[in-house]
Amino acid sequence: MLLNLLPITRRLTGCWRRAVLMAPILLALGATTYSLDVAAQRDSIRNQGVSSGQAANIARNASGGKVLSVTPSGQYYQVRVLLDNGVVRTLYIERRTGRVSR
Repeated sequence: MLLNLLPITRRLTGCWRRAVLMAPILLALGATTYSLDVAAQRDSIRNQGVSSGQAANIARNASGGKVLSVTPSGQYYQVRVLLDNGVVRTLYIERRTGRVSR
């Protein structure tokens, strides 16, 4: 891919040339950092379980709605979510694994 950019970079000067040449490297590093963060979060959930804040984030991502409340309930967090169409849905997030149930 870098070789394909070389004719373009000949026409660029200074910082623009460096930016074009460094972009693929920076994107690769960013993707690696993101995947490491996700892996660390999964390991944290496996070792410690899910906090109420993590349960809210999981419910928000699963439903696309606005989290109204998070209530601990036995093995689950009961998370009430307001959806875009105005419906309030209750999701159950397993405290140990973060798995979503409806």
